[in-house]
Amino acid sequence: MIEIKSKSGDPYILRPLTKDDKINLVEGLKKMSSESIYNRFHGFKKEFNEKELTSLTDLDGVNRFAFAIIQVKENNELEGVGIARYHRTPESDRAEFAITLIDRVQGQGLAKVVILELIKVAKGHNIKFFDGTLENTNIKMINLIHKLDGFTTKRLSGNLLTMEGDLSSY
Repeated sequence: MIEIKSKSGDPYILRPLTKDDKINLVEGLKKMSSESIYNRFHGFKKEFNEKELTSLTDLDGVNRFAFAIIQVKENNELEGVGIARYHRTPESDRAEFAITLIDRVQGQGLAKVVILELIKVAKGHNIKFFDGTLENTNIKMINLIHKLDGFTTKRLSGNLLTMEGDLSSY
């Protein structure tokens, strides 16, 4: 478990996502705006099917890893507010990564802190590059990617951009 803070000093916890988090993912999706869902999943999604939930939570901690991002509220109540994950093909030094935060906590500096923690885990498993796709309308994520050392974006096709991050500077 890793304790982090937002720009405003609000406390959050990162812990490995587990199979027991399926219900938290279902509830988290309900807290996202249609714009955030579209930006993250490249389309509109009302719910996860069982195959998607299994894929998101069937993790080995090496090639498939994810953090649950949990807000610690004033009354010490815990609320899941996002996930950050990477998936790689075994024997590769590249992993697809993604981060999802519910709208209420976006813009608080969490994404960068969480990505940096995810990079530490990935590098510990000999992952040298992160890559992924994002919508060209996802301005917050595009701006964040351009602030990270060694990360770039390029147009892929249509509204999609590809992003790549060289983790050697971390």
